[in-house]
Amino acid sequence: MAFELYEKTRATSEAEEVSISSAGIITISPTMVDKHLKNIEYVELYFDSATKRIGIKPVKHKSKYSYQLLRPTNSRRAAISGRGFLSSYKINQVDKGTFKKQDFDAAFEDGMIIFRVK
Repeated sequence: MAFELYEKTRATSEAEEVSISSAGIITISPTMVDKHLKNIEYVELYFDSATKRIGIKPVKHKSKYSYQLLRPTNSRRAAISGRGFLSSYKINQVDKGTFKKQDFDAAFEDGMIIFRVK
């Protein structure tokens, strides 16, 4: 039997979700990017403390409060550094500078990608 080369592929899901990493990086799933952030370079972050929901609003132009979307090479995902935002609202904060790694179901409502944190 001959060896066969494994052709590496990325495992992707069709889930509409957002993830927070232990470093405070907020990553948006490929499905959400394809549907709502296709030609978008910047987003603004919102927080509703009463409902514990985060809103990621696509914006057409850079502004004082916008974040540039990071798009890793050969990936359909997009990410932003949410460290300051998450720290300010004490979202998923485990230790000073460390966050609880977690995935959240998301939906597009009122012009924003919205998800609820615990």
